[in-house]
Amino acid sequence: MKHSDTKSDFRQRFDEHASQVERKSGSCVNERATELVLVIPFIRFLAYNPEELDEVHPQFDTSPPGGGNAPVDFAILRELRGEPQPFILVEAKVFDKTGGKPFGQDDVDQLLGYMGATTATFGLLTDGNRCEWYRKPPNKSIAENTPFLTHAILERTEREIEWLSAISRGK
Repeated sequence: MKHSDTKSDFRQRFDEHASQVERKSGSCVNERATELVLVIPFIRFLAYNPEELDEVHPQFDTSPPGGGNAPVDFAILRELRGEPQPFILVEAKVFDKTGGKPFGQDDVDQLLGYMGATTATFGLLTDGNRCEWYRKPPNKSIAENTPFLTHAILERTEREIEWLSAISRGK
C-alpha cells in the first residue's frame, strides 16, 4: 500500500477523502463509529495499512511496564532499530456536528500523556475532520502542549495537504 504520489495525485486522493468525510460524517454518533467511518479511512489515505499490525496498531498500550492499561486508539508505527515503534499516536473523539467545538483540555492531556510514555514523535487528536497535531521535540520525553498545526479536512488548505503528504507512508 505504498504510494509515490505526485502532488496532483495526492491532492486528488485528499479531495476524495474529504468528500467521504462530508458524506459519511452524519453517521458518526459515537467515538467507535467515528473511528470506523472517518479515522481508519484517514489512516489509509496516509498510505498506512490498518490491517497490518506492524504498521497500525489499534488500542496500542502506552502504559509503563507494571502500570495500568492506557491504550491510545491507534499507533502508526515505523521501523526503528529493527523494531516497529510508534511514530504517530492517533486519539479519536466523536465527530462534532457543529464543526466549531474545540477539543477539551482533558482530551489534549490524554494524548500528551500517551506521547510521553512512547517514542512517538507526533500525536493527532481528531474527530475525523478537525485535526490537532502535537509534536515531541527530539531527545525529549514531553510533547509540546500546544498544537503546531490545527486544520479541518473539509477546509482543504494547502498547508494541511503539504503536511499530510510529508508524513504519509513512503515519504
